[in-house]
Amino acid sequence: MRPTILVVEDEDALGTLLQYNLEKEGYQVLLANDGEEAHIGVGGYAAKFDPGAALDQFRNSLEGIVDLRSSRLIERRGGRIPVGGVLRRIANEQGLLVGDAAGAVSPLTAGGLDPCLRLSTLAARVIANYLATNDPATLSEYSGELFRSRFTSRLWMRRMIKGLNQPSLELACLTLRLPLLNYFASHVFFGRGSFPDVEKPDLRLAHVEADRLWSSNIP
Repeated sequence: MRPTILVVEDEDALGTLLQYNLEKEGYQVLLANDGEEAHIGVGGYAAKFDPGAALDQFRNSLEGIVDLRSSRLIERRGGRIPVGGVLRRIANEQGLLVGDAAGAVSPLTAGGLDPCLRLSTLAARVIANYLATNDPATLSEYSGELFRSRFTSRLWMRRMIKGLNQPSLELACLTLRLPLLNYFASHVFFGRGSFPDVEKPDLRLAHVEADRLWSSNIP
């Protein structure tokens, strides 16, 4: 009998993507999505904009696209996004940090979903290795130092963008549509270039050992 996972996701594209990848790994997936809720949000430099006013303005701009006349506000929340790079220490014998907690956010876009998924994949592999070997040294494979040096150029680019005023920023975005710069923009802002990859540790032996330990503990 295949293990079952319940995925609760109100975005069809993301829910379908998660379902597809989980089913490829052998899971039976139950997808909960009633389409009755939507999340809208804005982001920016805290010193340069009023989040509440910006959110209201953005919501009003959607009236010609989405009919929100019968909608009801369920929750309003916000928070700071850590865009300063991955923390130096993100693992010990008590647990591992992933996502925003680890600082795994693109300094350029403040996006965290793709970095979180990739860092979680690495975390799962390291956890399997640690449980199979019981060797704390294996946790060194999950270190923020593997990422920090690769954030240098991204952080400098963020500082440059921060110094631009609105007209200059819009002009810069316009130039990124040029054929010569379009590939660069797609890679950095919308592709894997927004967050650095790391080489995954060789866990083939750990996987075999973890499977053996798991099987021996099944009643």
